[in-house]
Amino acid sequence: MYKDEILTAAASEILSRNDLTEARMRLTVTRGSSQQDPLHGLRLSPTTFLTATTFETYPDEYYERGMTVIVLDDQKLNPYDIQAGHKTLNYFSRLSALRDATQRGAGEALWFNVHNYLQSGSISNIFIVKDGILITPPTREDLFDPVIAEKVPYPKSATLPGITRQVIFELAATEKTPIQRSAITVNQLLEADEAFLTNSIMGIMPLARVERSAIGSDKPGPITRRLAELYEHQLTAG
Repeated sequence: MYKDEILTAAASEILSRNDLTEARMRLTVTRGSSQQDPLHGLRLSPTTFLTATTFETYPDEYYERGMTVIVLDDQKLNPYDIQAGHKTLNYFSRLSALRDATQRGAGEALWFNVHNYLQSGSISNIFIVKDGILITPPTREDLFDPVIAEKVPYPKSATLPGITRQVIFELAATEKTPIQRSAITVNQLLEADEAFLTNSIMGIMPLARVERSAIGSDKPGPITRRLAELYEHQLTAG
């Protein structure tokens, strides 16, 4: 792997050469090549590459009215799969789910695990709000904490530790908004006061409807709006 300063220089160069001021960048690391080392056995030399594309935002109406999502019935995430909890290049099932969501007039598809507990969207993390408390499914790393693990009815997670998800934790701390990393059933989702999705492209996306069922007041809630305001301020200040 390359040091941070080398990756930073590469990012600056790719943006400059392509005249991009706002871009979606992706760092990918593959297995690369391998060779036998007499002292250490098989040694891998990973291949690292960086790509950049024009940044395309979501429609303003999604943020104003809230997004509609679907629930996947015919696919489940398997937390016991060796790839669970890792971000890989295997997007076939997730892109298929997004296509189904689009065909049904929705913007995301929600995934549950084989135990029927909510894990994430196809390309996003999810938070719900109930009685002023933020609740989000735990990641594999979260379940290493015995306090969290004791309250979760499944031993392994397929939830990814998104970057924007971590920012939400930091923003909530500044607002003294409590957060729980715990299991979420479909009933808890439908009975939530608010809900929102996160990733580095959408930022904080209000979730207003699960198919035909409204979440809370069927519009972005106060905690969602406040966190979105703080998030946008942080981006602007940065």
